[in-house]
Amino acid sequence: MGSPARGQEASQTRGDAHDGDCAVTTTFSPGAACAGAGKPCAWRLAGLVLLALAGCSSLPKVQVDTLAIAVSMQANQDTPIAVDAVLVRNPQLLDALLGLPSAKWFAQRDQWRRDHPEDITVVSFEVVPGQQIAAAPFPFGGKRGAGVVVFADYQTPGAHRVRLDTGPAHALLLLGDQDLSVQAAR
Repeated sequence: MGSPARGQEASQTRGDAHDGDCAVTTTFSPGAACAGAGKPCAWRLAGLVLLALAGCSSLPKVQVDTLAIAVSMQANQDTPIAVDAVLVRNPQLLDALLGLPSAKWFAQRDQWRRDHPEDITVVSFEVVPGQQIAAAPFPFGGKRGAGVVVFADYQTPGAHRVRLDTGPAHALLLLGDQDLSVQAAR
């Protein structure tokens, strides 16, 4: 693949959005970026890339290392519960998801994923009443993101979500009879 013609745009992507790091896309027009007196074109491009990467490094790392799960015997009216852990890389999107009840998340999940493929990563699983899952490495532990939201698809009305990114380092997700919570694992 050759260089773009003068006036055409070129793109370069750095990072893998699926591993929790930032995906940075820099777009430039060689004619515009290099025109005029001053710094050479390479220095201008390098400056743009550094500015874009600085925004990525400002996202904090998820502080949860391990996650255990305990489900009450009568959870969700004695029926299985779908659970989604969502790593969010965009602070505005995190705010939107923190205001979303779990029923809406599960009804619109596929659309959220299509609309924000670079900004969210979802890990889905299902648990049953009485199930106990021993501590295991948290899939998003150490990844960079604006936050992690866990949604549980209870049959009863309610928010049914918790934020899980600032700790505890060894977390226990408790799925109670009608809602979920997080505490430090013992």
